Amino acid sequence: MGKRKKNKNKRRPKGAPVASRSAPEESSPLQGPIPAAPMGDSEGGGQDDLAQAEPGVILQPFGEGPRFSVLMAAYNRADLIHVAIESVLAQDFGDYELVIVDDGSTDDTGRVVTGYADPRIRYIRKDKNEGRSPTRNRAIAEARGEFVLWMADDDLLVPGLLTLYNQILTDNPGVDVVYGDLQLFDHDSGRDLNVFTPNDWTGKRREIIGSKLYGSCVPDGGTATRRRIYTLVGSGPYDDEFVRAQDYELWSRIVGQANFHKVDQIVYRYRKHSGGTSWGEFIDLTLDSKIIRRHLDRHPLRTLFPKLDWSAESVSASIVYLRIAKNLRIYGDHVNAIRFLDAVCGSESQPEAIEHRTRSLVALGDLSTASEIVSGISKKLGRAHVVETTLRALVEAAVSFRAESKRSLEAGEYRALISACQTFGQLHEATYDSMLHRGLAHKALGEDELAVNCLCLAARLNPDDEIAISEVRALVERLGFSPKTDIDAMRRRLGERLYTLPSDTTPTPVSGPMVSVIVSAESEYRSRRLESVLAQTYQTMEILVPPGTPITDPRMVTLPPEGAIHSVGLARAQGEFIAWLDGADVWYPGHV
Repeated sequence: MGKRKKNKNKRRPKGAPVASRSAPEESSPLQGPIPAAPMGDSEGGGQDDLAQAEPGVILQPFGEGPRFSVLMAAYNRADLIHVAIESVLAQDFGDYELVIVDDGSTDDTGRVVTGYADPRIRYIRKDKNEGRSPTRNRAIAEARGEFVLWMADDDLLVPGLLTLYNQILTDNPGVDVVYGDLQLFDHDSGRDLNVFTPNDWTGKRREIIGSKLYGSCVPDGGTATRRRIYTLVGSGPYDDEFVRAQDYELWSRIVGQANFHKVDQIVYRYRKHSGGTSWGEFIDLTLDSKIIRRHLDRHPLRTLFPKLDWSAESVSASIVYLRIAKNLRIYGDHVNAIRFLDAVCGSESQPEAIEHRTRSLVALGDLSTASEIVSGISKKLGRAHVVETTLRALVEAAVSFRAESKRSLEAGEYRALISACQTFGQLHEATYDSMLHRGLAHKALGEDELAVNCLCLAARLNPDDEIAISEVRALVERLGFSPKTDIDAMRRRLGERLYTLPSDTTPTPVSGPMVSVIVSAESEYRSRRLESVLAQTYQTMEILVPPGTPITDPRMVTLPPEGAIHSVGLARAQGEFIAWLDGADVWYPGHV
């Protein structure tokens, strides 16, 4: 382990060769994005000019620093930062620097760090606490290595990691990011817990792009990234808006710019503090929703979902929109989940889409609309379906829960109400009603921090509601909470479009050869059939309808009563093409 004020390791003389080191970075085939993007500096080698991730931080010159810059953002970690530092000093590969940026610690973190005499350690202390993203950007600006490797101020690099990474990068000069498995361990006992094994994206430069719609998928700790990559990702590189999930957001811009390589072994030890992420801590998942929607806008759907059959574009797009809606629901963004469901062709008659829409409406607290949808399921589907039974039970339970919660709150039965809210969430999911009433119960008991967390979640679930929002504002002002509870920022993120859906715009009318649409005489589903025809953007149609059908469009033509509708319609049709609509058939938008 490293010793304080005694370690006299000498740095490599400037310009001296390094054993097992790859060729200079300029000769490495750093591939740009798909398509390629320009480099941040000249390819001539040996340039002293600073590179810039426009319009982000100024990067140190390339080509003259160590092989690795181990970067650490620290804050009030005097009790554990020495363990993290010594796991770096214990590495048997010496061509590195350890850059520690202190985000305005108020404890003895600085004293502990400056107690080490190793010249490879560079300590930068900020005057005030600014948060994760600004601190990480400062560390990136200070880094001089060919590769940067992040670690937390209380975690550990495994022995021999830098030697392993150096050999991999020497043998594979086209690799830009190398990562491996993470060993979780308990802080209190030191006992090893589970191993986090991320997906292997080796040689899957294109495939990894779509994966970012479902989470970070590449770990932050213990991962080495070619520093030049930061010149390709736009502003930042870390976005100040992201008080959490900043690594996920940055990875969503790196994919498509870099080649990844996974090591099939443990490379990093991740400390899990007991109660570190308890229920009581509110987590603002609108940040994750924004990453997903912004990433969707950044790449063509064909790139994000290459396995779909894009010869049928509208069908494949609908599959994508349904998948995104389901994923946004997981992150609690029901507002945008419904937006994406609106863009699914024929969503009103697809059981899966109906189920997700209804569940999102219940989560938003819009029980009347949810009830209307459930009551019309059989008519929309043209038959009985098990989803109707399931959703009817959900809506009835939600209506009953709301009434009982109001009664319990008025009666002062706060502990019973909190328990009922927890039970409802376990049986179904967190909803606006369950979080609102639980928050109000905690507030009545004087449990203000729990109250603000519950009410923040209620306000996130239904950003248009003013009850939870006003309660949050009052509590936050009194308690002085962090930006994690910035309710206005949450509302703004949920309202940002970020990705334009077909349902967000007015369809452009389309014309062409005449199409004669013959609508059957069966009356039970005739109105649905006609609605789906009249909703088509294709305009050059005549719509042949049976006698007694109300004429609501100038293109509609009433057929005479004699003879079978198909025969009469075919005889009277003027179009170059014929289309039939029978039984419970309906057309998706854009079908013609």
